[in-house]
Amino acid sequence: MLNGVQAIGRKEPDWKSWILFFLNATIRMATHQYEKLDRAEKLYHEGLSKLQQPATKKVWGALFSSPIATVKQIQEATDLAPPTIRKSLVQLVELNMIFGDDRKRNRRYYQYDLIRIMSE
Repeated sequence: MLNGVQAIGRKEPDWKSWILFFLNATIRMATHQYEKLDRAEKLYHEGLSKLQQPATKKVWGALFSSPIATVKQIQEATDLAPPTIRKSLVQLVELNMIFGDDRKRNRRYYQYDLIRIMSE
C-alpha cells in the first residue's frame, strides 16, 4: 500500500487504497477498544452488585483507575482513611475480586480481571 502511495512502479500514486486500508484498520482498532471498555464496565457493575458497604464500593471503583495499587494510592484517589481502605481490601480479597501480594509493608493489590481485559 505504501509503495502504491509513493507511485513506485506506477504512473499515479494510489491514495485511495492507502486511505481505505488505514480507515479500515482504524475502525477495527476502535471497535476492539470499545469492546474492551464494555467488558471493563460490565466487570465494574458486576463487582458493585456484590458489595454492600459504600467505602468498599469506592475502593472497588478506585481500582479501575489504578488496577495495581497500594493503600496510599487508594487513599489519594478516595480520601478514605487507611483502616477503612484496608478493611475494604480484605473484603475484596476474600471475595476473590482482587489479589494482594505477600509484602508486609506497602502491599500491592491487583485487579487481575481488569488488567487481563485491558491487555488483550
